[in-house]
Amino acid sequence: NTENINDTPPYDVLTIPPKLFLMWNRRLRRHRIEMAVNLERHTLVDRSSISFSDEDQDYPGRSTIPNFDKVRLNNVFAIDDVCIQRFIDRLPLILDTETNITAMCQDYGNMSRQFYQQSLVSIVTETNFYDNEISITEKSFKPTKEKHPFIIVGVKGVLKGMHELGFKTFNEFWDESYDDMADHDERMRKLMDITSYIGTWTTEQILDFKNKVKPILDHNYEIIRTASTRHAVAKISNIVRNKL
Repeated sequence: NTENINDTPPYDVLTIPPKLFLMWNRRLRRHRIEMAVNLERHTLVDRSSISFSDEDQDYPGRSTIPNFDKVRLNNVFAIDDVCIQRFIDRLPLILDTETNITAMCQDYGNMSRQFYQQSLVSIVTETNFYDNEISITEKSFKPTKEKHPFIIVGVKGVLKGMHELGFKTFNEFWDESYDDMADHDERMRKLMDITSYIGTWTTEQILDFKNKVKPILDHNYEIIRTASTRHAVAKISNIVRNKL
């Protein structure tokens, strides 16, 4: 949506947003459950804007609740039942009432901007996590359109894929070595550590972060804004030629 891209979002380095994290979750995925209950464990849900349905979007009418049992049974992250139940009791978590897939992907009229403006960092729970090939969807690009820092909960190499498209990420501020981890559980554990670390930031640390991160946000926004499609196609073509 060109109109949306050219509508530059403000980025106020002097204001602390009311929420720490923004995390959109439409379809049910194991890694989304794990990240959500980890935020609950560190008492970060109330400090975040999170969407999470109590109904499985792929199977209307089917509850999402039984899927939490998989986390209980394969609980390599030592999240106790009380914590998991506490998050379940919050459901559904609703940020907006948009149900049209195209509208959600393209964000007509920048309807989601208010949520980015009111939070510090996006936790992007990509479509795939427990897979062995790089996949990047519109979810990872939405924060760049809104000048928003992001952590991508995705497959191994997803940040490398963003770098190859010209985007910068945030290793200056937290450890992005998770992107190289083939072991899915270890990658998730590292991501959990990052979110809990950010959750300890003081007012001074948050303001310092906002000041220092702004050049990265401006850079990423310019890539999205100025001939982003042509830029991405050129990068992809180079990658394909080099692979062949």
